[in-house]
Amino acid sequence: MQGDFQTALQRSDVRLRRRPNAEAAYQHARLLRGAGREAEALSEFAKVARLREALLPGQREDAFIQTLALAQHLERFGEMEALAQEAIDRGLKSKRR
Repeated sequence: MQGDFQTALQRSDVRLRRRPNAEAAYQHARLLRGAGREAEALSEFAKVARLREALLPGQREDAFIQTLALAQHLERFGEMEALAQEAIDRGLKSKRR
């Protein structure tokens, strides 16, 4: 399974370098998290959350949620607080499922 993530990450990295866009960055962040590379995933999700580029419905909110969860897990509470405030300032709301 870990080898599958590594292969997917390599392909995603190439895609991101060739055609950097919000969708590619979002998918790359998801792969990083799945591969257990949490600090990198946190950084990538934070970039996606802050992009001005259009995303599919719910992706920006999910990027903020993933960023907050990772920041909490990694005990980066100052970063978590700043990201939460940014999400609030942008008027983002999580949808309960």
